[in-house]
Amino acid sequence: MITQSLGTLGTANQADTKWGELAFQDAPMQQHDLSLTGGNEKTTFYMSGQWFDQKGILIGNALNRISGRINLDHQAYKWLRVGVNMGLSRSLNERISGDRQFDNPMQMVA
Repeated sequence: MITQSLGTLGTANQADTKWGELAFQDAPMQQHDLSLTGGNEKTTFYMSGQWFDQKGILIGNALNRISGRINLDHQAYKWLRVGVNMGLSRSLNERISGDRQFDNPMQMVA
């Protein structure tokens, strides 16, 4: 790990700070998916859902998302088929201030 001595290198007061350990973290992620499908000769359906959670490599960054989808089809008459397809999603993107800018030293390293 690269350290910086803040101008005290080689002196009795040498201070080495491991900046990377203060700014970075492991970035695990997990995703869970579920889908169901079924129906009969007149009506069919498909439903799915997803949960996604990921930490960023910079401490304080994370992404959480939950989404779902439903498709429903029904043969009302020989000449009429009706259906609905709908998807919903909610995302929460937690970001530290300035992490998209290269004036942030930690982002430049990342």
